[in-house]
Amino acid sequence: MPSILSCLSHVLVALSMPVAHHSFQVVTDQTRCTGTSIAAWSRHGTRASFWSAASSTSSLSAGLWDAPEGASLLNRGSFLDNTARAVQAAYWSQFADDTHLYTGAKPRRQEQKKQLLASTDDKVALAVEAGADSQSQKQTIRQKPFAPTEALLPALRVRIMLDSLAKNLATVESTKNDVDDRMSVLKQMDATLGDTTLMGKAIRASFNTYTANLRFSESYVVTAPEAERRRYIRQNDGLPDVKAVITADLDLRDLRRNELLTLVDDLRAEVRYQLRLFSEASNNDSSSGSMDEVQRLVDDTQRVCNEWFDFIDPKDIKDAMVELQNRSS
Repeated sequence: MPSILSCLSHVLVALSMPVAHHSFQVVTDQTRCTGTSIAAWSRHGTRASFWSAASSTSSLSAGLWDAPEGASLLNRGSFLDNTARAVQAAYWSQFADDTHLYTGAKPRRQEQKKQLLASTDDKVALAVEAGADSQSQKQTIRQKPFAPTEALLPALRVRIMLDSLAKNLATVESTKNDVDDRMSVLKQMDATLGDTTLMGKAIRASFNTYTANLRFSESYVVTAPEAERRRYIRQNDGLPDVKAVITADLDLRDLRRNELLTLVDDLRAEVRYQLRLFSEASNNDSSSGSMDEVQRLVDDTQRVCNEWFDFIDPKDIKDAMVELQNRSS
């Protein structure tokens, strides 16, 4: 079964277009996530089409996506509707008012995370694709959720510094036993990891700056084979509403961020530990230390960071990189 990340790697969003011939349609509208809340403005007459669901080992529970196995859930936040009970009682009424404010609860602590991970029912995750432009039914415009370029710059700075760690480590050959060379690389890495940009609170703030300004457009088309779609509908009495899909997207971003925080802390500790071992070794004896664990942590750090950026449109990343280079010059 594919992981929830691969399942949601197709998350794309676009302006809505009426789709008359599909069964699953709800009135929805442009939604914007700000800080720990989601505000939805109803535009009557606009329709979004939910099509299908893709298979995954994860589940939808209380509006939250279960985490991939082994994922870090430290201080993960959720976005819950204050009027959830009313929504359950009258599904369509959630779109009747002009404005709905979804206020997020405080970050769940470790015990709550364990309870969330314990939910292992057969509900499946959703692969969400874009809707269509209301101005043109001939061409579908598709893009991922987006935020202003300015909001992506802090997270991009973190990514650049993490990439520099990999470049430093690449200068040391795996078979080379020169203690001085390895100590030199470890000192450079320690200096980079000691920068305030890579401190835990700074990384969290950098990534939160982007998600706090994230915008979602009006329609979400869930795509999957017909058999999977029918199975999901049978098991869950229908498909989730827009709020649940947005919540899933936001929670997955937070999971990747928290996983990155843990890896950076582990890498910092490992670099300093190996630096101490090498400093105690003789000039040409590297038997006391090893770069293997450092290499593994650097690889994992880059992988998780890239997975977080995979939620973002490549064009947005390119534009942010250009903006960052212009500011540096």
